[in-house]
Amino acid sequence: MKPIATYQLSSIIALTAAYKRAEHQMKADPDNLYELVLRQHKGSRSIRQNALIWLWCTELQDTDINEIAGHDKQWWYDEFKLKHEVPILERDEGANFDREREIYAEQTDPDKKELVRKMFADSLHVSDMNVTQTSEAMEAFMQYAVNMGQLLTAPEPDTL
Repeated sequence: MKPIATYQLSSIIALTAAYKRAEHQMKADPDNLYELVLRQHKGSRSIRQNALIWLWCTELQDTDINEIAGHDKQWWYDEFKLKHEVPILERDEGANFDREREIYAEQTDPDKKELVRKMFADSLHVSDMNVTQTSEAMEAFMQYAVNMGQLLTAPEPDTL
């Protein structure tokens, strides 16, 4: 569902404006039901982190280093999640991906193996990690790239 309006509520004035907007919308279209969601604001740091991860994936996509050449940025984004998100979610959140690893290991056909890899990666979301966990995964990903001979764009201060 696409939001009609989003407000950062940092004061009573902002809350009043949000209330007035909701009241106006409900009066204008009284036959519809609406949902009011209140949640803690997600800071822009995680947005900058995600943008940097995608930049790195593009840089890896464009590399000509033999061992890592030939993959698109989506493949690298999946690699980030599989190699660096999974261990953090297992350690911190108690997630268990043993069955997914087992299904992947059982595949002998390269096409099926890649399909299982993609399905596993698609089930993961960087947003499942908090900012600190994402920072840890990004540092590990940057080191992973360096170990393969690829330097990535340095993060801006306060991005990691």
